[in-house]
Amino acid sequence: MSIKNILFKTLSWLQIPAWIRNNKPKQQIITVLSLHRINAEKDPVWQSVSPQNFKNLLRYVSQHYQVCHFRDIAGLINDKNNKRPLLVLSFDDGYADFMEFALPLLQKYQLKANHNLVYNCLEYQQTIWTQHFNQIFNHLYQQKTQTTVEWNGKNYLLADDKNWYGIYQQVFAAAMQTAANQRNEQIDLLLKRFNLAPLREKMMTWQDAKDCLHTGLVEIGSHTISHDILPSISNQEQLETEIYQSKQLIEEKLGEEISVFALPNGQNSPQITQMAEAAAYQFLLETGDRNEKWENIANQQLKILPRINVENEAESQIPLRVENVRGKIRSFFDKK
Repeated sequence: MSIKNILFKTLSWLQIPAWIRNNKPKQQIITVLSLHRINAEKDPVWQSVSPQNFKNLLRYVSQHYQVCHFRDIAGLINDKNNKRPLLVLSFDDGYADFMEFALPLLQKYQLKANHNLVYNCLEYQQTIWTQHFNQIFNHLYQQKTQTTVEWNGKNYLLADDKNWYGIYQQVFAAAMQTAANQRNEQIDLLLKRFNLAPLREKMMTWQDAKDCLHTGLVEIGSHTISHDILPSISNQEQLETEIYQSKQLIEEKLGEEISVFALPNGQNSPQITQMAEAAAYQFLLETGDRNEKWENIANQQLKILPRINVENEAESQIPLRVENVRGKIRSFFDKK
């Protein structure tokens, strides 16, 4: 067991997460949890949260938090009758398993959630490029043979399964810096090299999105037109399409104002922030594994909020994740 895991277990045993939660300034700290897939499938690259672990998460947050939509925050901040800190369950991408596993549990516990949808996934059942990328490395993990992965003219040696994830992270970081056309070409070349047929992920439909809205529990946001990495886009018109047009088209299809914009893979820039504000979004969602004080963003037209990534963890680990103990410890070790 690693030093970090020993530390996590010790902090859990000492009930440090409960101490942190109980000492938060009530209502003023906004916690946003970032989720994607809820299903029982096994995936070495990107493990979904199992329905049971999602159920455990919902049970925990329902006991200790006021779970809300982004649009509810301002009102709840001023509600003296609300004694709990605020938390948003924020989903991205629009995978069909949300309808099968996540929504029924949200309805069971009557908990609200935000879901940020990719227009092309709803309209054309597009499979996001990261899924094809992960497919390649899942295949290489299963093969457990020495090979090289070429990206942008650089060869990455995959010696065995011990260095597999480290190489995956390196190539993924390079892919994030690659323009979409070139990125897709290189993914296609790797799929052909390893004789892999491209995945066809089942995504939510427009009717699914409407059904979510009709429950009153799901607040819809935009996650761009195509889930491209926005800072990698050099064409101004294309960037405007991802930010402005995704909002407009989703609003037209759903008849609902879209005020939340989630950045693909959390990648931001001053230009993107400026454009999101000009598009009249009210909330911009990044990554960062931290909370935010409402007083820091209350007067901003565009409120930028970090999100804490949720992983598939046992019930005992959920308080460490939600109270961001794990994030703080990870940041400490990363600086060493």
